[in-house]
Amino acid sequence: MNSCCNLSYDTEFDLKRARRELKQYNRSGAKKSSQPMITKLRSLDLQNKTLLDIGGGIGSIIFELLKEGLQKTTYVDISYGYTQTFREEVEQQKINNQIKIYQGDFLDLHNEVPPAHLVTLDKVICCYEDYQELVKYSLNKSQRWYAFIIPRDTWWVKAVHGLELLGRKLIRNSFRTWIHPEKEIRELIVNQGFKEIFKVHRREWLILIYERSEAI
Repeated sequence: MNSCCNLSYDTEFDLKRARRELKQYNRSGAKKSSQPMITKLRSLDLQNKTLLDIGGGIGSIIFELLKEGLQKTTYVDISYGYTQTFREEVEQQKINNQIKIYQGDFLDLHNEVPPAHLVTLDKVICCYEDYQELVKYSLNKSQRWYAFIIPRDTWWVKAVHGLELLGRKLIRNSFRTWIHPEKEIRELIVNQGFKEIFKVHRREWLILIYERSEAI
């Protein structure tokens, strides 16, 4: 397995945390760090299009973009707690017929997961040490747009990240994240025939959206 182990994910992203985040989302909307990406995606022609949300968490991107007329969506998340919480909310909203749910590591499941017009990864690439594989296989699923959020590849973000990792080590928390080279990620995407259509910074986060030069 190329990502952090399932145990560390389920400990870090447990049922209690997922339900707390869903409650917060239902009260005040998507996280501020995710809002610029969602706002830009709303401006695209999503009517009757499909979405694949990798590392979907409590499902805020799916819930927000379904309002824009998506035909079908696919959700993938490695955490049992988040998948279960998302599943419960989907049933509560009675939108089961629009959503297919996969629980597990996308790199283990990618052969089963269907392609979509839009692929989103909100703070997911940073959870994989082998980011090249994740980018490669998730790009293969995108028929038109590819959107993601990663930590900025700058000295001060790396400094804060290093302190966070040290703190986790001291309390024997095995969950880990990475700050990957922005330039290399962008080169991987462009080399697969995508062009950048949106870029913005929000504090420590970099938000990027790409579009295929020729939509599939």
